[in-house]
Amino acid sequence: AHDLLPEAPLVFTMVQDPAKLGLAGSNITGVSFSIPVRNQLAAFRLVNPKGVRIGVIYNEDNTGRLVQEAQKAAGLVRLALVAKPIASDKEIPQALRALLSGEDAVDALWMPPDPIIMAEESRRFLFTETVKAGKPVYGFSAALVNEGALVSNGPSLASIGEQAGDLVNRIASGEKGKIEQVVPQAELVINTKV
Repeated sequence: AHDLLPEAPLVFTMVQDPAKLGLAGSNITGVSFSIPVRNQLAAFRLVNPKGVRIGVIYNEDNTGRLVQEAQKAAGLVRLALVAKPIASDKEIPQALRALLSGEDAVDALWMPPDPIIMAEESRRFLFTETVKAGKPVYGFSAALVNEGALVSNGPSLASIGEQAGDLVNRIASGEKGKIEQVVPQAELVINTKV
């Protein structure tokens, strides 16, 4: 849409990494699909204070920047992040085994919004194996809590819609100048059964 109408205002929603996709400019604004990773990690720590070593499996191209940000933020909330990069879903079992066993086993697994990890078969495998190992899963959406994660701290879908509507209204009312992109409100969901 922006390529066809470069002068028209553009409001995006639910984009994980707007900068990576080139969604920046004087007439581009929107609501991302992420909250600060430091806030996510702090919430995980609050819900599970004994979970100080968190494992994460991710694809560098998809969520590498997010994991790098998490590695920087982990120390600020007294956590250790153990990252296992993978190139494809075929590498998930080996990476997960490395995180869940041995002297350096993690206390919990964080599932970032990585398309390889979020594929249905991958999710099912990760949940099955972490339950067997007695390790909780941290996620970024309430849907993951419904599937068995202990906690999620991610964007509130309702707030994304409200904030996008506010941006559109501001543009429609004639507000001039660059309207900054918005970070959605966070929604903490805890699985009391887990």
